[in-house]
Amino acid sequence: SEQEDSAAQDDTDDPLIHWLSYIKFHQEAFPSDTHAEFLLLERCMRALAPVKRYANDVRFVRVCATYASKTDRATEVFQHLHRQKVGSQTAMFWAAWAWVVEKQEDFAFAEKIYKKGIMKNAMPIQFLRQRHQQFQRRLSRHWLNTGQDGDDEDDDAVDRGGRGALGALSEEAFRR
Repeated sequence: SEQEDSAAQDDTDDPLIHWLSYIKFHQEAFPSDTHAEFLLLERCMRALAPVKRYANDVRFVRVCATYASKTDRATEVFQHLHRQKVGSQTAMFWAAWAWVVEKQEDFAFAEKIYKKGIMKNAMPIQFLRQRHQQFQRRLSRHWLNTGQDGDDEDDDAVDRGGRGALGALSEEAFRR
């Protein structure tokens, strides 16, 4: 299209602004054409990823994260971006990557991603720290819920009339 050609070939001040306006135009004009939007995000990412000045531009990182979220290879996309040093100084990059990994239940890797972003002092750092704390709370709830679903030996011992780790305590004594 004419707008896409303009975005791809424009070497003025800020070619990203043309890509962003084209993406927005497409989303508003063709909201149900998600496949075409996906391809547009991919083309923008491929065109601008090698451009160093966009490596930590939040606008561009958002395009990349949106693209990654719409693919079934999101982890690979983030790893590729990381190798190209795209997003390494933006909190959004690290939080989005960790979220993708968390949804895959790779909690140890998600923790490493948060810690690496914090170590790099990705900005805004408070946003990243807050997301990391939220992740840790979700993880604690996950492990608590997982522990309640399991068949522990202590549960078997209590069911057989034996004493588990807290078997000697009555419920009221435990509350106190």
